[in-house]
Amino acid sequence: MQGRWSKFLLHLIVIVISLVTFLFFMLKNKESIAAVSTPVAGLVARVDEVVSAPFRLLDQLNQTVNDLLVTYEENKELKKTLISLQDQEKELVSLKSENESLRASLQMDEKLANVTKVRGDVIVRTSAAWLDDLVVNTGKNKGVNKGMFALANNGLVGKVIEVSKTSSRVILLTNQGTAPDIPVKWTSEDKTLYGILSGYDYQKQAFIVSEINTDAELKGDADVLTSGLDGESVENISVGRISEVDNANKRVYVKPTADFSKISIVTLVGK
Repeated sequence: MQGRWSKFLLHLIVIVISLVTFLFFMLKNKESIAAVSTPVAGLVARVDEVVSAPFRLLDQLNQTVNDLLVTYEENKELKKTLISLQDQEKELVSLKSENESLRASLQMDEKLANVTKVRGDVIVRTSAAWLDDLVVNTGKNKGVNKGMFALANNGLVGKVIEVSKTSSRVILLTNQGTAPDIPVKWTSEDKTLYGILSGYDYQKQAFIVSEINTDAELKGDADVLTSGLDGESVENISVGRISEVDNANKRVYVKPTADFSKISIVTLVGK
């Protein structure tokens, strides 16, 4: 038993002496220290780089996600602002159109001082019948009668064909099927000519005036007004201007004064 213990102590002493000698040698020899420490340091650096790489990637992903979230919120705000600006623009355009229509209506009121005038707002005008007819929110309760002219945008646009207590239906002069016959007049070479506005040419975008009371050659470039020769309608309302002459068929084409694309306020006039 003592022999085993003695051998153990002897081995331990030898190991300690060897370690001390090795350390002493290493401390005395700087090159040896460098030779050992450099690979160790490199290995540690590589291990650190490998271990820290996922954390760096997570940081980058986190920053990217944050940037995307910020950009998304900014885009949402910009989109809201854009939609708001577009809505405001549409509202301004609508108000401008209504103001122009109202101004034109007031100007016509001044010209038509001695006739019955009733102003109304357009409440029905479908896309399917955009050039055919419309409905305004005024009727018998305001003194509207069948046959009254409808004016908008400084010119004649149609004629009242149906009247209820609170609304009226107006057939437009651009109606392709049953446009109303309107007696009209214009001056050519100091002579007043008369005719009937009897239709609308969609391709030419002009009224058709026929049954003209002359055998002479027709000339263009003249303002066309209502004549009132039917004994019922109001005269001297602007219809348009002659843009083309068809002497072979004794008719003229008249570009409308009124803009039929935007009719929001209508003035109904009659005797």
